[in-house]
Amino acid sequence: MTSTWARHAVVYHIYPLGCLGAPTRNPFTEAVFNRLSGLYEWLDYLQDLGTNTLLLGPVFESTAHGLSPYRT
Repeated sequence: MTSTWARHAVVYHIYPLGCLGAPTRNPFTEAVFNRLSGLYEWLDYLQDLGTNTLLLGPVFESTAHGLSPYRT
């Protein structure tokens, strides 16, 4: 059974690592930097588009993104 809100959801999916400027490689030598707060400046724009649901994913610490793990 689908929840009422889900039947009327207009979802916008953001890939936070790319959208918020994370480096493609994580050297694990720098302090942790919270990039998610950078999404606040997007909220009015997303609402103007008619979205009412924001899907973030994936959200986790990673060694690399956007690159094959087999590439050197």
